Amino acid sequence: MKIAENKVAVLAYTMTTDGGRKIIELIRSEHPRAFIFGAGVLLEGFENAMMGLNAGESFDFKLEPEQAYGPRDVYAVIDIPKDTFEVNGVIDESVLVIGNEIPMADNHGNRHVGVVIDTNAENIIMDFNHPLAGKVLHFKGEVIDVREANQEELDSLNHSCGCGSSCGCGSGEKKNSSGSGCGCGTHEHEHAHTENDSCPTCGNAPEDQGKGIGSCRCS
Repeated sequence: MKIAENKVAVLAYTMTTDGGRKIIELIRSEHPRAFIFGAGVLLEGFENAMMGLNAGESFDFKLEPEQAYGPRDVYAVIDIPKDTFEVNGVIDESVLVIGNEIPMADNHGNRHVGVVIDTNAENIIMDFNHPLAGKVLHFKGEVIDVREANQEELDSLNHSCGCGSSCGCGSGEKKNSSGSGCGCGTHEHEHAHTENDSCPTCGNAPEDQGKGIGSCRCS
């Protein structure tokens, strides 16, 4: 069976950036993951590259930024007054630490996650670009199995934002300025199932937790 719309593909792969020097996501064949294709929750470029592949076939392809999380946007780096974070007259400086991810809401109530990249006496400078914006994503792996999606799996898509880790297979939130996780929560793909022992945030298998793979705190 080939990967096609409303099919579940069970995959094992490595996703890297920076010319292969940085591992963003590692899904081993011992702990493969299942993804529903054609449901609008995966990156379009990822789906296009995978469509038509059969179980047992290998894949090796790259997605340019325009096919993935887009180029970096200089206007997504914003100075925010520190008093924005004032609660009951007190600013918690421990939150405004460089490298910290802070969820924010825009004027329309949309949730975004920004990273503190600098501070001064009056402002903090936050970067709301997606962590993978401007990156070339390299996928290399194998299709373990392909099957029809069952009705329960298809119905679950109507109750999900389609989100998961900062992996490149991504969700419809791919252009969102989210941190290590969902533009509305954390992950960026809809899994047909998860492993009980995997990290609930990044999905790392037990043997890969604590090794610096991806950007989850389990690393």
